[in-house]
Amino acid sequence: MIMNHKLSKAQRWVVFLMTFLTCLIFSNIAAQAKTYQIGTDVTYPPFEFANKQNKYVGIDIDIMNAIAKEEGFKVHIKPVGFNAAVQSVQSGQEDGVIAGMTITPDRQAKFDFGTPYYKTGVVMAVAKSSHITNFKQLKGKRVALKTGTAAADYANSIKKKYGFKTVTFDDSDNMYQDVTTGNSVACFEDQPVMQYGIKQGLKLKIVTKPANTGWYGFAVKKGTHKALVSKFNAGLKKIRANGTYDKIVGQYLGSNANQAVKGKTFTIGTDVTFPPFEFANKQNKYVGIDMDLVRAIANEQGFKVKIKPLGFNAAVQAVESGQIDGVIAGMSITNARKAQFNFSNPYFTSGVVMAVNKKSKVKSLSQLRGKKVAVKTGTAGADYANSIKKKYGFTVTTFDDSNNMYQDVTTGNSAACFEDHPVMQYAIKQGTKLKIVTKPAESAPYGFAVKKGHNKALLAAFNNGLKDLKASGTYG
Repeated sequence: MIMNHKLSKAQRWVVFLMTFLTCLIFSNIAAQAKTYQIGTDVTYPPFEFANKQNKYVGIDIDIMNAIAKEEGFKVHIKPVGFNAAVQSVQSGQEDGVIAGMTITPDRQAKFDFGTPYYKTGVVMAVAKSSHITNFKQLKGKRVALKTGTAAADYANSIKKKYGFKTVTFDDSDNMYQDVTTGNSVACFEDQPVMQYGIKQGLKLKIVTKPANTGWYGFAVKKGTHKALVSKFNAGLKKIRANGTYDKIVGQYLGSNANQAVKGKTFTIGTDVTFPPFEFANKQNKYVGIDMDLVRAIANEQGFKVKIKPLGFNAAVQAVESGQIDGVIAGMSITNARKAQFNFSNPYFTSGVVMAVNKKSKVKSLSQLRGKKVAVKTGTAGADYANSIKKKYGFTVTTFDDSNNMYQDVTTGNSAACFEDHPVMQYAIKQGTKLKIVTKPAESAPYGFAVKKGHNKALLAAFNNGLKDLKASGTYG
């Protein structure tokens, strides 16, 4: 017998309420944020390290936390050391690893990586007092490495060629200490990590340009955690777009993130030939102190430069007319120029010297009376010569480039020339048949220049980059 019950209004409300509460409970359970176990290094500043409160912070940690917040999941950060973190992911004990891990073909065979999040390169660092400046000087010596890193891989790939031995450490601090105490002559490390360490007082200096450049990536065991990788990629895209990423990087690397110039290309004028500051090498590429400096700053600040070797005067005029963005050409900062240009912080202090033919008997300014002197238009040397020509009774003839000025002296048309000290020294080393006969006279320092009131962001980026390069030991 089938009973047919009709529910009362009150009973229907009870059933509805119970159904609603059941759905709410299950939806809350489903909505609870999933927690992922993420392995990282013990100490790899500025990417991961324990702060004074023993809380793990750094670029990697902050990026991971920011992405988790954006994508609605949680992370449990486990600082177990680089090798241990990698092995834990491979064994399935951890869900993922973020530890300044360079994406390499070998690692891609074992791991699935998220979208690359930081570009890096390997540099060699030595003790501050060391005279080692290149790989060739490592022959027969010992080099310190950190186990499992891209820097260690790079060092091992060149050790046979340069004849050095290696010793490995599980953490960066012990590796650095091995160099500062003199047990090893050098170490290899990722550039931003080395720069940060030096900024924090580490008594090392960087002596090579970044090599073996690559990208850091977040990794999971191959074929697993596809949803986590997707969330990481989506979150990374969001924090890049909303400025959080740059804020994080800027917090640890100072001025490294400069949104006003990031990704832009600036046209920079320079001299045709002013070695060692700017000159064309055998491959017809412009190199020199100025060129290396502006390129290093551009790389540090995230912008690009297009170098235009126009000649000193033409470069200056091109900036004034707005045809190019800036000029770096051994340009002295003077009061007269400040009226037309905004200058960066000084990056080099020189001094003007007088040079004569190798066979000349002229050795002082007083011997120039009645003679002709060669100068290069628009330079500190020209300014200095013109400021004393009346006192010493000589006449001045001008040239647009250094080579013609030197030639005028070597052929005997002029008795002397005035030039910046390092430039004259370099020219003589390269075989110019001149000799320096005076001590350097006081001269204004060199600066990078933009048209007055223009390209303020570029100028700020130059200053920030210069400061960072000096702090890291890359400059000088």
